[in-house]
Parts: sequence; C-alpha cells; structure tokens
Amino acid sequence: MTFRYLTPVDINEMARLFRYAFKPNKNNFEDIEIDKERDSKVATRTLGLFDDDTLKACIMNLDYKLFLRGTWLKTAAVAAIACGPEHRRQGFITQLFSRLFRDMNKENQFVSALYPFHYPFYEKFGYQVAADNEIITIPTNQIKTKPVKNIKAKLVEEQEFFEAASKVYNNVVQGYNFIFHRTEDMWKQIIKNKKGFKYIFYQEEGNPVAYVILNFKKFVWKADPEDKSVIRLDEFFWETPLAKQAVFNLLKNHDSQRKFIEIFTFDRYIHAYIKDIESLKRQIWPGIMFRIVNAKFVLEKIHYPDSIDGSFTFSLTDNHCPWNNKIFLVEIKESSANVNDIPHNSTATKEIQLDFKIDIGSLSQLIAGYLNYDELVESEDIIKYSDNQIPSKVFPVQINSPRDFF
Repeated sequence: MTFRYLTPVDINEMARLFRYAFKPNKNNFEDIEIDKERDSKVATRTLGLFDDDTLKACIMNLDYKLFLRGTWLKTAAVAAIACGPEHRRQGFITQLFSRLFRDMNKENQFVSALYPFHYPFYEKFGYQVAADNEIITIPTNQIKTKPVKNIKAKLVEEQEFFEAASKVYNNVVQGYNFIFHRTEDMWKQIIKNKKGFKYIFYQEEGNPVAYVILNFKKFVWKADPEDKSVIRLDEFFWETPLAKQAVFNLLKNHDSQRKFIEIFTFDRYIHAYIKDIESLKRQIWPGIMFRIVNAKFVLEKIHYPDSIDGSFTFSLTDNHCPWNNKIFLVEIKESSANVNDIPHNSTATKEIQLDFKIDIGSLSQLIAGYLNYDELVESEDIIKYSDNQIPSKVFPVQINSPRDFF
C-alpha cells in the first residue's frame, strides 16, 4: 500500500470512486462528467491510498481560511472521503487520516473542518460538532414592515451580484465567529449552485448594504391556508439593522405568491421582524464538525476577552496527532496568550499542578465556542482538578456561522 496525492492521470478512477460513493443511485458509471481543468485541481488536493496503482480510498483536503475568535486560521476543509465497499472496514480511512493530519500540520493548516455522513464515524478521528444548522419558517403575512427610505432593492444578474454581494460579505464577516473567507472561485460556485433570484440592496449613494437569494420552491396549489409552498433564503447578509429591515420588507411583498418564508440562518434576533413570534417554526440539527490539528499554535493565535488576566494548565490527549499529547501552560494578558507545552513523559510534569484534563475533540468544541467550560465539565468531557476560574471565562460560547459547504 502506498500513499500519494492524485494527478490528472487518476481523474477517471477518482470520478468512478466518487460516483459509487456519492451518487450510487445512478447504478452505473455512464455519463460521468469530466471537467479536466476543475478535476485536475481537485486531484492534486486529494490524498489516495493505492495498491498496485489501484485507488482503494481517498480524502480531499481543500485549503480554506476560517475566522475564529478574532483571527483568520488556515483551515483544512476535508471532503470527498470515499472508499469502495470491497475495501471498507480494513482501516484504510484511518490510515489516510493519520497521514493527512501530518500533512496538514506541515502545511500550517492548524485546524480542520468537515461535513459528516455520520457523526460518530468522525468523532473517533477527533472531530466534534461545532455549529448547528437552523431553518426558521415564517408565515409571510406575519412579517412586520417599516418604511426604509434610503435603501432600495434591485434584482440583478450574476456579475453585479458577485461584485456587490462579495463587498457586503467582506464588510460583515469579521462580526461573526466560525465563518469562512470566500475567494472569487468560491463565489462562482455559490452563484452556480444556489439557484434563485438575486437581490442587492443599495443605499442612495450606491453602496451595497445587503443581499439575498430567493429560491421559489415548487408551488402546489391548495385552498388550505397551511399550504407549505415557500421561498427559501439560503444566502442572506446585511450590514445594518435598517438594511435587514429592507430585506424583510421585500419578503413581505411576496405574500400573494408564497405563504411561507424559510431562512437558513444563524440569526437569533429574527423575532423583532415578526408580528406573532408563536407563528415561527424552528428546525435545528447538528452541522459542521471541527478539530484542532495543532493546539499550541491555535491557543497562541486566537484572541481572548480583554478583561482576562491570568493563567491555567491542562493536559491534552490526541490519538491521531501525537504532537498535541502534552501538558499546556497558558498565560493570558491583554487578549493574547503565551503557551508553553511539556510532553507527558517529561520529568518536569511531576511539578505541575493541573487545572483540568481534556481530549482534542472537547478542546476543539471549547475553542470553537460551541460548548463552554462548565458544560464540558458537567458532561465529564473535562476532568476538573482545581477551582481556577480562568478556564471558565476565557472561552465564552459563540454563535457560529459557517455558510459554506464542501
């Protein structure tokens, strides 16, 4: 067995493996679309496990940037994890992850994220859920409208949408946590994949301040007032509350076309735009998974609350990234941290008083802001050894906002 990254020569074999893994309902290998330029780029980011030049399994590692606790982190976005059924349950994916984590660390991809087919499968590799997906369904006739004089909605074509929407996104992105930087290629894929009518909201001066994509789901005529025909909003960002109100004004104007609006959202302040909050329906389910690849780097890179001045010490275990199996001494001052690490087998550890013990999955949730220190203590995912209050203060829960799928 050998590991190597795929080349353009491997595109056909890669495409056949992807067809069986991700589109088995096709029931054949016919009509596989090959885009040589696109697929050649994909191949070079895909680590394969080969036996006599036969591709047994592969994992794709895309190079992303994630905004996490006040800083941008180079991120391994893991996708296209595939293994033929005749090769499964033989440890091939485990071998690929072990090699891939080493490559991530060498490439300074010190955090990683993925969208799972099954959460327990990836938990054993140190990934844990870091954000929830949420869809809010709003009856269109329950939307509040208010006059917004200096912001106008404009239905636009793709090029204008890209130019204006990317400006809005870049202006607001650092107001959120756990959100990805978007390159021009990523925007092209978003525009291609997210079908719908594209609106930009402009101030009188011509500056874009909000955007939305309206996707009209199939309409089935019924006299029933509970008709579930909806408009789906997959993309929706705004710079100011006034711009947000302008979007809701536009949505209300669709009450003769659709009875419901579905918003794929991370927004917890939607009730201010609704007449009767009891009319809202929320669907919440687990979303993206996340893991830290290099704990020392991440602890030193992220920003901490300004009010914190103190230190804590903890023991970390990581079954797949041995460089993380250490004791960490973290000193925080002026929103930054100085981190010293000591291997578990060092004689110096005998003199260290630990505040807590944690594994890499739980540390990843803590730093991502999905769960806080006290919640992890309660679930016994943190073993607490002292009454030091600093750990419970330095990692407040965040509203995580990933909106890009890979």
